[in-house]
Amino acid sequence: MSPCHTFQGQRRRHHVTYRPLGAPTTYTFANACSASLYALGMATDTIDYGMGDTVFVAGTDAATESGFGTLDRVQNDLPDAPRPFDDTHKGMLTGEGAAAVVVLRASTGDGPVRARVRGVSKNCDAHHATAPDPDGITRAVRDVYRRAGVRARDIDLVMLHGSGTPLYDTTESSVLRQIFPGAGAGLRMTTIKAMTGDTLGGSGQLNLVMAVLAMKNGTVPPVLGLADPIPEAAGLGLVQGTPASGDLAIAQIDAFGFGGINAVAIVDISR
Repeated sequence: MSPCHTFQGQRRRHHVTYRPLGAPTTYTFANACSASLYALGMATDTIDYGMGDTVFVAGTDAATESGFGTLDRVQNDLPDAPRPFDDTHKGMLTGEGAAAVVVLRASTGDGPVRARVRGVSKNCDAHHATAPDPDGITRAVRDVYRRAGVRARDIDLVMLHGSGTPLYDTTESSVLRQIFPGAGAGLRMTTIKAMTGDTLGGSGQLNLVMAVLAMKNGTVPPVLGLADPIPEAAGLGLVQGTPASGDLAIAQIDAFGFGGINAVAIVDISR
């Protein structure tokens, strides 16, 4: 297993200060909804290979006219709400947002440790321009378990890709039913795209931050609008209606993009 990495943050009250990062090298990923988890993977690789001790990782995407038009062309109907994994889902709605973390080599830095990055897996199966490949997603999930040194039964929380598109919801559900056969009562699954819309390149990082907050607070937000789960999602532990409470320590974050660009991360919290 590769060395764990920590990411830290510091809360400020009453005022916000801005300062240049002074980063000597920067990289930009344009990998659709997987972009910010790809960046996280590069951050851990950078640290593992001794190329740096601290990496700032941020994810965001602007809802441009061309981007909105492209997504509109691949959806058959315009949904009034995303409703991921619900039988009435029709497609995705875009949102805008940004999320960022500071990734450090373990045992460095003097700020509070929010969580540890146990592993990040990335692949591009190039199966189809818009349709996901269950085999490619399965390989990404099993590979991140190997990298993180965990098993499926160790996972307490899954932050789902959960875009609300029938094909992606069905594929992700089917894969996870194979990964988590007979999921136990303690396993929680949710997606925040039901609340925020799909923030595209920033969505993986936003899911990561929400996973850490959920574990720290012991509370998992529900999948907004989920009333009648699709058959493929039955028994997966999707949180419906009200937040779910529990003792959560290890989370899996899914991010899958057009063109078969898949990324999965495992994080745990330091209590």
